[in-house]
Amino acid sequence: GRRIKLKDLPKDNYNRPYVFNLSYVGKYFNHLTVSGIINYSTPHKKLYSETEDDGTSTPGDRNIISVYKTIELDDSFTLDCTFSWEQKIYKDHKIILTLEVMNILDSKNKIGEGYRTYYKGDYNYDKFQLGRQFWAGIGYEF
Repeated sequence: GRRIKLKDLPKDNYNRPYVFNLSYVGKYFNHLTVSGIINYSTPHKKLYSETEDDGTSTPGDRNIISVYKTIELDDSFTLDCTFSWEQKIYKDHKIILTLEVMNILDSKNKIGEGYRTYYKGDYNYDKFQLGRQFWAGIGYEF
């Protein structure tokens, strides 16, 4: 590559993937609410820096030159689901129990790359979207 000014870097924020979302919400037995979301993102390119600060640089340090690279990211697919149970306990008071499962299929969607300097040498690594997650909640309305 060649050395260019930061202002002359190719713009990467205009290259957004197409994102499609499909959601469903259903209420059953007057207590249970089920919702599901399917997320799909098309393949796209992303510009990222291979250079990471090792902690020795200072703001405006001209000795560090960042190396930028364009990478291709594959399409991504996730499925999320939420279950919510509402139980009336007194007049307008109710308890709400919620369980959310994000990325049910535990898809490994690459979202970028990284670069590290290590005492044994330098290495590249991939960055991924969070895997399967479970969230539980209890709410009280009055």
